[in-house]
Order: sequence, then C-alpha cells, then structure tokens
Amino acid sequence: MVQSCYVCKINSKNPESVDISFHRLPAVPVKRLIWMSLLGIDSQTILPIGIRVCSKHFRKTTVTV
Repeated sequence: MVQSCYVCKINSKNPESVDISFHRLPAVPVKRLIWMSLLGIDSQTILPIGIRVCSKHFRKTTVTV
C-alpha cells in the first residue's frame, strides 16, 4: 500500500522516500490537536482517520522505527 504524507505529499513510491518513515496522527483528540498545531494544520480542519505524516517533519532523535 502506498503511504503519503499529508503535509508535504511525498509518498512511499517516491525514490526520495527510501529512508523516510510514515506515522499516523494520534487517535487521542488532545494529542492529535497538539500534532496538528506543531504541523501548522488548523485545529478546525477535519482530518480523515489514518492520515500520515512523514519523518521529515520530526527531529531524528524523536523518531524510532
């Protein structure tokens, strides 16, 4: 299944994404809103369940795969 980043639109089929991981936004509403804020997504935006954000939007020290 092709995964894509909601923020920058890169997908797992893109050759540039070899070292990139994709992460779902948290299902817990409070955590989800924090992630949305940090990613610059308006808190009023209704996002579908299962959207993903790529590791390019995290510090390397915070991502463990």
